[in-house]
Amino acid sequence: MLARRKYLQPSSGGGVDLESVMDQYRYAVQVRRIMLKPVFQDFDRTKNGHVTKQQFLRVIDSLRISAPDTITQELLRRYMDKGNVDEVNYVDFCEDIDASKELFGVGRDFNHSYDYFPKTRPRVSNAEIVRNAPEDIEDVMARLRATCS
Repeated sequence: MLARRKYLQPSSGGGVDLESVMDQYRYAVQVRRIMLKPVFQDFDRTKNGHVTKQQFLRVIDSLRISAPDTITQELLRRYMDKGNVDEVNYVDFCEDIDASKELFGVGRDFNHSYDYFPKTRPRVSNAEIVRNAPEDIEDVMARLRATCS
């Protein structure tokens, strides 16, 4: 899929409006707790990470955020692959809209469990190991006599 990630160039002047619409989509997904990727995957029968323009717009309309046609065209232009004007890359769209790090605070950057339960701290035990290391040969002989008798 890396070879197909050459997107069409956006037209001039639509960048600011497109980012505000993208922020509205992010807010709607976060507030309504919508999982976008499974919805797109229902339309993606070939499992190649692309859906048609009509299917993409149908999912976008389900978010109930209206945008002018010029903004919608810029959105399509941003996620449409070069050389294929019918398919939209929904995987990148989902990553831009509901990336797990931005929405839910999960991932390595947000994992603070090691602060409370570090694995690298050595285990400290106060138990003493009793060793019968004799210091005198007479002590060893006395133990042997007691064991033998």
